[in-house]
Amino acid sequence: MVGTQKGDFTLDHHPLLPGTPALGSVAVIPWDSATFGFTVGDYKLAERGHGTIDADTCCTLLEDWATANNCELISCDVPADHHDRIALLSSLGFVFVDFRLRVTLPQLRMTTLPGGRIPVRPAEQEDGADIERIARTAFHHGRYHADPRFPGVLADLRYQRWITNALTDPGLGEVVYVIGPPGSVRGFYHAVVTNGLAHLRLAAVDADSRGGIVGFNLYVGMLEVLREMGARQATGVISTANVEVMNVFGFLGFRFSHPEAEFHWHARQARHLIGGNKGGV
Repeated sequence: MVGTQKGDFTLDHHPLLPGTPALGSVAVIPWDSATFGFTVGDYKLAERGHGTIDADTCCTLLEDWATANNCELISCDVPADHHDRIALLSSLGFVFVDFRLRVTLPQLRMTTLPGGRIPVRPAEQEDGADIERIARTAFHHGRYHADPRFPGVLADLRYQRWITNALTDPGLGEVVYVIGPPGSVRGFYHAVVTNGLAHLRLAAVDADSRGGIVGFNLYVGMLEVLREMGARQATGVISTANVEVMNVFGFLGFRFSHPEAEFHWHARQARHLIGGNKGGV
């Protein structure tokens, strides 16, 4: 299973306090907010060299922004080797939830892929129910699933809505392929090809197919499809806890880069989070 958390989507960040870039910037994550029924945000630390942060002031501003935007959770990603920034986030009330890596196959056209034993095919309308069921039940990694305060049912719903949108309203270069015959879909892969770059968005197999040849053939078959679509390179983001898929990527020649630590900040009066309305962050 692989998928971006904020991935290559664009967020509209605004300064936490206008005229004070050292305090960083914040944005609403609209697609997740629409899924969960409450606002989730994204905090971006200022570039180094913008000055020091007063932790108390920043905490107050985060609380004020969350209250004004009905926000219950704010995420923040930092390079895994920026230890000073990791310490800073802890002082601001953020808690660590996950590590993620970028995976890249830089020479997809030149890569010799192993022959697939089970073919993949484009998803059809009648596959929708099976695909949504797999998306709702297959994922156990990623920052929302890793956060002990985040309801698992909402984390599952996020992936179901994700794939439903991809099936019903695909954009240019956006495809969903499945493995398994109609009526017995065992896995799916969602990807987007733009300007020769394949963005690996979301993939999963059903519980009975984990750890076997189905998932491996799904990945190999999808890479062949993306190559036929003109992709020269493939890239995605994966949780480092997802070692099964990391091993598949490694076997297929992917490179790992850009390690990031992912943090969550929880609002004091988060009604929808586990343990909410108890005060504290």
